[in-house]
Amino acid sequence: MTDTPPVPPHDPRPGSRLRPAIMALPTAIWCFFEAGFLASVAVFAPKLFARWRTGLIRAWGSVALWMLGIKLEVHGHEEVDAAPGSLVMFNHVSLLDLQVLAALWPKGAAVVYKKEFHKVPGIGQALSETGMVAVDRSDPIKARASLDHAVTVLRDEKRSVLIAPEGTRSRAGGLLPFKLGPFHMAAGSRCLVFPFIMRGLEQLMPMGSWIPRTGTVRVDILPPIRTDDWRRSRVRQHADEVREIFLRYVPPAPGATPEEIAAQREEERRERREKAAAQSATDTNESDVTATAP
Repeated sequence: MTDTPPVPPHDPRPGSRLRPAIMALPTAIWCFFEAGFLASVAVFAPKLFARWRTGLIRAWGSVALWMLGIKLEVHGHEEVDAAPGSLVMFNHVSLLDLQVLAALWPKGAAVVYKKEFHKVPGIGQALSETGMVAVDRSDPIKARASLDHAVTVLRDEKRSVLIAPEGTRSRAGGLLPFKLGPFHMAAGSRCLVFPFIMRGLEQLMPMGSWIPRTGTVRVDILPPIRTDDWRRSRVRQHADEVREIFLRYVPPAPGATPEEIAAQREEERRERREKAAAQSATDTNESDVTATAP
C-alpha cells in the first residue's frame, strides 16, 4: 500500500453565519435550477451533455460554495483527473459534501448515492438522468446489484466512481467504520483507489445545522492505492487498512467502539448469509423449472 505523507494541520477559520443566512435562499434556488438544467441537457441533448458534463457539475458545486462564502484548499486533484476508471472514496461529513464533491468532480465520473435523494426535487432527477448510481439501502439484493453496476462503470466504461465507504455520516462527527461494498468493488475491478479526505466541514456545518459558517474546507486527495493483489476473501483487511489512512486525517466517530465495530461485522456476516441463501433458492427454482420443462 502506498505510504501517506505527514498530515498537515488545518484550521477552517470559521466565520459568521450572516452571509450564508442571507444567501441561503439564492443558493437553494441556484442548486435546484442548475440541477434541473443538468437533467434537461442530459435528456434532450445527450451529446452536448457528454461534452459539458464535468464543467456543468463543477459549476453547480463551485457557485453554491462561493455564494455561501466557503473556500476550498485542494491538494492532489490533478492525479484523479489523470486516472479515469478509479474509485474515489470520500469521508461523509455534512449536507455540503455534495457541493464540495461537485466542485472537484473528476472528469466523466459518477457518484454512488442513496436512493432517498430521488425525493429531492430537481436534484434527484439530475442524479438519475446524468448516469449516477442509486443504491436502495433498504434492499440488500438491490443494493448489491447497484454496486455491480458501479463496477461496470469502473471497468468497462472507464469512468471514475465516487463513494462514501462509511455508508452514512456520524451524528456526532468523526469517521464511522467502513462498509465492505466499496472494497468488493475495488477487488472486483482491480481499479486504483483514491482517498478523498475533507476537513473543516464539520466545524463549518455540524450535524443538525442548516446554516453553515463561512470558512475554508481542506481537501486532500491522496496518492492512489493499487488493488492488483486485493482479494474478495480479504476485503475486511483491505477496508481496515484504508480506514487507517483516513484516521490519520480525521478522528474516529465517538461511539465507534470495538464492540460496535464487531456488531457491524456480525451484521455484514448475516447479510452475506442471507444473500447466499437467496441465491441458493433462486438456483434451486431455476433447476426445478428446467427439470419440469417439456
